[in-house]
Amino acid sequence: MLDRISWHGSSVSERSPSSNWQEQLLEWLAEVRDDPLAFVMGAFPWGEVGTQLEAYSGPMPWARDLMERIRLGLLSADEAIQEAIASGHGIAKSTTVAQITLWAFMTFPDCRGVITANTETQLKTKTWAELGKWFNLCWFSREFFTLNATSLVSKDPERERTWRIDMIPWSKTNPQAFAGLHNKGKRMLMIFDEASEIEDIIWETAEGAFSDRDTQLIWLVCGNPTRNTGRFRECFDGGQHHSFWHTTQIDSRTVPIYNQKRAERRRRTDTASNGGRRCALRAQQLRYLPTQRPRCPHHREKGLQWN
Repeated sequence: MLDRISWHGSSVSERSPSSNWQEQLLEWLAEVRDDPLAFVMGAFPWGEVGTQLEAYSGPMPWARDLMERIRLGLLSADEAIQEAIASGHGIAKSTTVAQITLWAFMTFPDCRGVITANTETQLKTKTWAELGKWFNLCWFSREFFTLNATSLVSKDPERERTWRIDMIPWSKTNPQAFAGLHNKGKRMLMIFDEASEIEDIIWETAEGAFSDRDTQLIWLVCGNPTRNTGRFRECFDGGQHHSFWHTTQIDSRTVPIYNQKRAERRRRTDTASNGGRRCALRAQQLRYLPTQRPRCPHHREKGLQWN
């Protein structure tokens, strides 16, 4: 299993057979501590026959770019890394969230983090389920870490409280669940999945965790841009908080794994059955952020007035 990892151009199998594999693993984890893409390429069985990743050579291009920006951002701890990603469906967003979570957690002792999503159902059945998939694909994860129903923790009993990622459903009536998430001098990870639907009060409370100095602070927010107001919208161009965020807008149709044929069948069906209206709305979901207020009650309900 160790030959999946490249050690400065040579595989582990080429090293001394007497080397302790755990020591080699710890050395490698230290090397990729600030390099999420290197971690992702070494931790999972890309292209390995008989695995779920047999047909894949690595993350999607947009995800590679994101990981590289995080690497560059970690060259200095003076500023928090804040990444906002708006996209349509089918771009491997949940996959990328899971991979970045595992990198952040596994490579930095006493890393702390919180993951939330638009609904508890989304959080449990999609976001956390995807994390479980990639946790199981990581060849060394079970040796040192435990994935529970609502937390990812170190197996070291002395660090169970300090080295952990928690899944926390948000509640407008209990924003304090996101208060006090400090981890000074270490690494803090915050992820908002389907962030467009998360209430502003949660964002405002969570911001308190990003005031620590000399700390690696990473905040990733992503989702379908379904609302033309709110903090997720304000992360992007023209928004009040845009200056704090690096933003990316991804058209699903540009991503290699997107099912173009299925999308075309839907378009034709909608055009034939509904005079093109549903087709137009669905096409808009593949595009970018809303820039105007809704023009009609239907758009207001669906939040689908786009540029």
